[in-house]
Amino acid sequence: MRKIELVFAGLSGVGLLLRLLSIPGYEILLSVSLLALAIVYFYFGFILLNNIQYRNMFRKDSYAGLSKYQIGFSIAVSLLLSFLVMAVLFYVLDWEGAGTVIFYALIMTMVLLAASIVMIWMRQEVWTKAYWWRLGPALLLVVAAYFNFL
Repeated sequence: MRKIELVFAGLSGVGLLLRLLSIPGYEILLSVSLLALAIVYFYFGFILLNNIQYRNMFRKDSYAGLSKYQIGFSIAVSLLLSFLVMAVLFYVLDWEGAGTVIFYALIMTMVLLAASIVMIWMRQEVWTKAYWWRLGPALLLVVAAYFNFL
């Protein structure tokens, strides 16, 4: 699953580069790769964030070391990642409602950031830091889109 994620993220990067260079055809590459990346995060983000192999997805022992907070937080982060990717797609392709989608994505990110800070501080849950390595690049793209840097 990580390879699929990296392939679609790489294709999205190539599409953004094509957009910045004003090369025609970037719309198709960006829409397909970002939609596919959003689908991967929406359906398989929980697996990606918890380092569970695809073939062990339905086995009970794969989830033995996960707490209920970790499961809930990883589901919320995977939905947020999907939403952030869709916000970038809306902005880059100039679709209607792009500003609204980006605004709500930033609000949801701030809520999850506050929740992870509380979990780190109060419960000494360090695993939330690992999720921000995935959220960081997506959040930077959304902030850049919000302030019209893309």
